[in-house]
Amino acid sequence: DLDLTYITPRVIAMGYPSSGVEGRYRNSEDDVYRFFQARHASHFLIINLCSERQYNLDTFHGHVSRYPFPDHNPPAMELILPCCAHIHNFLLEDDNNIVAVHCKAGKGRTGLVIICYLMYCGLSCEALESRAFYDRQRTEDRKGLTIISQIRYVHYFAEQLRRIKQGLPSAVSETESPSFTLVRVRLNTVPHFDLDGGCDPFIQVNVKSEGAHEVVQVYKSGGRTSHVKPGAGSWTEDLVDGGLRVAGDVEVVFYDADVIFAPKKMCSCWVHTLFVKEPPRDMCGKSRELSPAECAEQGLPEGTWELTLQKSEVDG
Repeated sequence: DLDLTYITPRVIAMGYPSSGVEGRYRNSEDDVYRFFQARHASHFLIINLCSERQYNLDTFHGHVSRYPFPDHNPPAMELILPCCAHIHNFLLEDDNNIVAVHCKAGKGRTGLVIICYLMYCGLSCEALESRAFYDRQRTEDRKGLTIISQIRYVHYFAEQLRRIKQGLPSAVSETESPSFTLVRVRLNTVPHFDLDGGCDPFIQVNVKSEGAHEVVQVYKSGGRTSHVKPGAGSWTEDLVDGGLRVAGDVEVVFYDADVIFAPKKMCSCWVHTLFVKEPPRDMCGKSRELSPAECAEQGLPEGTWELTLQKSEVDG
């Protein structure tokens, strides 16, 4: 039995095609190839989303294209549109053509791409509708796409398509996206990671390099972190040297420091700067520009924007 689902008659979600011992409990790459040859001989394209591993491409005789990005993360925003266009063009070439998308388990990353494609090709116009359809088709518990940042990027893509149709700015590459100076990060709650219920927080900021789409660290809290007690209510870090200029895909990761053990990741979130001022209306928190009085009171430059994400809108 193959872990494989027809989301539509021509779009398939499936698990990773494996070999050796792993092929006994995951999809065997030989069985996958025999399936496609029997059902869709010479009319199939496999989209591999895994960045962490690779299989023998000769097994599928060249019917594989890669759009890799890390597990439990969204892709670089600029990767989604070309991937959807590639799928669509292949399906248009021949009415018998089908596309199979996979990551490792064939759910999260796979779901993000398929949901975006459903909107791209016009089978669905809304992100929520596309997500519900995919979850219903792919899983019994309707929990196909669950990583919050991946869900956020689905809504970003819906907004990007709307902007393209209306002739509004829609470029999402690092060089073309609006840039912001990240000056302050505030945690409006205190996660319970230490014995007393508090934590020793510090942050790391990552971006995705243009073209290669690799995750690159551009900032990390320096010096000894201070312990934040449960009753503190919040924690704030002002970035040094006037802040950090960022554009495109940006990740903020919150860690808990430890004297003995390695730091523990508490939570994180990916956002894209194109959608900071105007987040999609049905997702991605609230955004507002601080008034001159608020900026003066908080020691921030005028024109500062604040993006607030609730606990349910971060990963972890």
